[in-house]
Amino acid sequence: MADPSLPQRLGLGKIARSETTILSMGFFYFDESIHPNANFTLGAFVYAERDLDEVVAEALRQSGLTTRIDEFKSGTRMDRSPQPKCARKHLRSVVHDHCRIGIVVVPDSPRQRLGSEAFCRLKKILSTNHFENTQHQAFFDQGIFATAAIGKSLAETLGDIAPTCFFEQDSRQVLGLQVADLVAHTCAVMLLAELGLVKKTVKAGEKGYDPDSDMELEFELWAG
Repeated sequence: MADPSLPQRLGLGKIARSETTILSMGFFYFDESIHPNANFTLGAFVYAERDLDEVVAEALRQSGLTTRIDEFKSGTRMDRSPQPKCARKHLRSVVHDHCRIGIVVVPDSPRQRLGSEAFCRLKKILSTNHFENTQHQAFFDQGIFATAAIGKSLAETLGDIAPTCFFEQDSRQVLGLQVADLVAHTCAVMLLAELGLVKKTVKAGEKGYDPDSDMELEFELWAG
């Protein structure tokens, strides 16, 4: 079984748990990381007490990316251009400073299972945490559900605690989804490493070690 403390060891914020007090109205962002070779898909909710558009836009600008045109994608090769690597660094800070996370892992097939399990997870988050304000919005990236209508039908199963949900959202326009992309990908890579399915080393760089020494990818992610 994967270590449930993985996201915290990554510096990716705190997982929402029961008896946790969350102080104000919040925003949920959901994206996934698909790994058919490992037979799983990992979905990640990122929760913030404020709309993340402003802080993510600033992170992208600091990385040399143009907001609403460029976007951060975790699957981008980080060694081909400095901007994605810089954006990843800044977005990790956004997660650390502003966010809590919740994750769900499902078999990669059938594909539609992710959406239903995401709402099961969201229901648990909403029902086992105390929120000062029960009004929330939830944004789901494109392709999580076969259709927006299916998403809306699943949202209705949450009853009175259901947030206002927005489906098939463009991560270039809803910038918090780029943070969810980062969290989903990072947690998935950590899970792959825990399962022994990732054997990759990267240069240590500026992490207090010999910058030319090699370290395992999962340790680099943990070190942040």
